[in-house]
Amino acid sequence: MDQLFDEKKCCCDVIGELVPKWKALSEEKRPTTTQEKWKEVFESMSICNIHFKNIFKLVEFGMGLSGTSAPVERVFSIMGNVWSAEKGRMSISVKNINLVKLKPKANNQKISRIQ
Repeated sequence: MDQLFDEKKCCCDVIGELVPKWKALSEEKRPTTTQEKWKEVFESMSICNIHFKNIFKLVEFGMGLSGTSAPVERVFSIMGNVWSAEKGRMSISVKNINLVKLKPKANNQKISRIQ
């Protein structure tokens, strides 16, 4: 726990140094995405020989979380189209096969069928 606290303190110090630098940069050169900003933070910590194993794991976990429910909504929309009588005229057995054989791909890619 002490190691995580030390990493957090060093990380806050590095971010405190980087924010004024980012504000001084022109709009085109300034990091805009969260990923770009964390990349710079970790690069700066690495250059200063600051260990950031625990903070990195926390950031990695946080960045992996979906920001929206769009992938889930897409699945509901697809299945709604399949199940409605007007849009999909499949028999119940075919619909059940489609439900079982759908699997999501990683990183917000479209749903693909298992072959």
